[in-house]
Amino acid sequence: MWATGFVKLAGAVLLLLLLGRRGSFRRLLAWICMVAGVLIFLYGLANFVTISLAGLNVLDFDLSRHAMVWRLVFWEPFWMAGGWLYFAAGRKRIAAGEAD
Repeated sequence: MWATGFVKLAGAVLLLLLLGRRGSFRRLLAWICMVAGVLIFLYGLANFVTISLAGLNVLDFDLSRHAMVWRLVFWEPFWMAGGWLYFAAGRKRIAAGEAD
């Protein structure tokens, strides 16, 4: 359980480091941020699709209706939005570096 906390903390540190000085290291961080954003978005999308299929009785999950609705309305869109924001932050940093 502690591992997920460290991963989330590392994600926050990554975004904070993106605010740092100019240079090739920050450009690398921006690319890492963009890749992480794509992976986070795909994670949320995959969960959204599988839970939706379970809701349509295509897949057999042991998930209550309440949990299914909660995940489809809040959690999975939250992951997808977070992934998009990570990607946008990295892309913005790369664009800002090219403008300098």
